[in-house]
Amino acid sequence: MGIKLNFKGFDYKNKNVRTSKSEELLPNGSLFSSSGRKEDRSKNTGESLRGGYSYNIDSLTTLKIAFGAKQNRNQLNSTSDDFTRDQRGLFISNNTQTNTGSGHSEAFNGNINWSKRFNKKGRTLSIDIQPENLSSKNIEKSINQTKYYDDNGHENRVENTNLNKDNVNDQKSIGTRISYTEPLSKRWAIEAGYSFKTIASSSYRLVSDNSTNKIDSLSNNFKFINFSNVGKIITQYKVKNFSISTGLEATQTNFVLKDLDQQSDFDRNYLNLSPSTNLFYKINNNSNLSVNYNGYMQQPSINQIQPVRQLNNPLFQVIGNPSLRPSFTNNFGLSYNSFQFSTDQYISGYFSYGFTNNAIVDTEIVDEFNKRISSYTNLNGNNSIAGNVYYSKGFPKLNFRFGVDLGFNTSNNQTILNFTRNKTRNTQFNLRTSFNYYTHKLDLSYTPSASFMYGKSSIGSINDGRSLIHDHELSATVQLPYKFEFNSTMSLSFRPANSSFDKDLDVIIWNGYLSTKVLKNEALEIKLSITDILNQKIGYNRYVGGNIKSESTFSYIPRYVLFGINWNLSGNFIKNSSVK
Repeated sequence: MGIKLNFKGFDYKNKNVRTSKSEELLPNGSLFSSSGRKEDRSKNTGESLRGGYSYNIDSLTTLKIAFGAKQNRNQLNSTSDDFTRDQRGLFISNNTQTNTGSGHSEAFNGNINWSKRFNKKGRTLSIDIQPENLSSKNIEKSINQTKYYDDNGHENRVENTNLNKDNVNDQKSIGTRISYTEPLSKRWAIEAGYSFKTIASSSYRLVSDNSTNKIDSLSNNFKFINFSNVGKIITQYKVKNFSISTGLEATQTNFVLKDLDQQSDFDRNYLNLSPSTNLFYKINNNSNLSVNYNGYMQQPSINQIQPVRQLNNPLFQVIGNPSLRPSFTNNFGLSYNSFQFSTDQYISGYFSYGFTNNAIVDTEIVDEFNKRISSYTNLNGNNSIAGNVYYSKGFPKLNFRFGVDLGFNTSNNQTILNFTRNKTRNTQFNLRTSFNYYTHKLDLSYTPSASFMYGKSSIGSINDGRSLIHDHELSATVQLPYKFEFNSTMSLSFRPANSSFDKDLDVIIWNGYLSTKVLKNEALEIKLSITDILNQKIGYNRYVGGNIKSESTFSYIPRYVLFGINWNLSGNFIKNSSVK
């Protein structure tokens, strides 16, 4: 019998300043340039408790109970300012928002597991019960101003939207899972399972204007009921060095959305099938080859079919598509692994291909003010290919190891932009090598890597869509007298200028620490570390792909020194009393 408990109290204060710049090419040849700045200030406090209890009923039967509980209180204050210009550099639209709010949430979840192994080898039975309860409540005030400009870049219309939002959400669920395995013979085995989960949730949103008048078009009162049944069966055949397993998982889902304000019901029933097959061949004691296939269905979410009404930005609106069909994805994979212990050599490789029928994709309408109406539809044509080869070789007499990793991936995706099908293709090639020298007192490593990315779009591309980055990491760890350890790590990142960005972006991050372990069994560690010694860290991302390019900045924690103490307590604290 054993028990574990973990309690945590937390108090997070965060300030994040983000900026963004992007360019987007539309099917008619128009080019929109957008820029924005957003500042978030938030505070989160709360407590969490996790625990577990295990009891060995007998040598073959075990009962395990796990639970978690958490409560959270939050405060938020954010401001944002976004501009859009046309290809002449003239203003098209501008949106300014201020949001303030506070709220709290509570969560409880648990798992009760009873498992039994039988005297017959391979026969097992496992039963799980999983309850969960989530609730939240928050109040938010939003002040929103949107300006529109004419063809000459002069302001001609202003919309002011001030909203008070009161949100209450509650969700209760319980699930059960049963799994059974049975060896039918020396070569055949079967695994069967069944599970169900039922979810009952409610969402109440009251939106009012400054005069506390309810805005019916933005308020809602929903009740959502979801019930799922899942059945699974897998058979396995094994002979000598070869095995094959194949199975099918079927999920039947029914959900009902009750709109209590509109007195209407919205329900859907889905049957999701997930077949799988895996072939495994053991070439010898050191090498193996496997081929696998997995297929799965993805049903549309409730937000994609009928999104909950909300207003965060008048320039962006989401409309659901009740005609959406589930998508089905097929994945094929081939992998090889080989490790030669005598020569300390490892080789691995994999190749995968996947495609999706009836993929759920975005469709978007963008007007002359960069006002967007977003929805969803089903399209064919999404697919991806990926591959990787890895090789490493050790030289024990020289205390040296070398490794090289070469990979690629390419994806084709479909979207609809202003009633035009946009086919985008993104390809990336990666090369990573590693050099490591090690002794009992010294560990040195050098890891260079490079990535080349290329993206294009069927409606037209911005510049050539190409970008290159290369990184270099050097690390050294030295064991000093009196159980001291010193480490220094330097990461160099280089992003050369390209046709989309005219400036190089080079950053060097240098970190280090000094630590020592004391007490019996070295249970107490004292550590002094410094992060970003050169103070060059930046929060920055850039992206080039097809008809879109973007760059953004975000807040980060600058150079700091940290002193830490870690005391590892372990062992049996209960001493048996001697019997006289």
